[in-house]
Amino acid sequence: EDLAGTLRCRSSFARRGVLLGGGFVDPGFRGHLTLCLTNAGREEIRIQEGERVVQIVLHEVLNADRAYAGRYQDSVGVVHTR
Repeated sequence: EDLAGTLRCRSSFARRGVLLGGGFVDPGFRGHLTLCLTNAGREEIRIQEGERVVQIVLHEVLNADRAYAGRYQDSVGVVHTR
């Protein structure tokens, strides 16, 4: 509950035109992360299962008001929006 995360597209994909939308992980979040990737390049890019696409930068949160407790807590797989 004292860590937040920022997701970044790995440079090997970014150089090929892959963009990552969003990318913030709230303090206290547990579950699978859902990514929004856009191919802004000209070549077709195939991502294999288990391939490293993003990296996470962890940030210490001091005096957080409250931990994440939203509908995506402990999510597994894709959870559709309302």
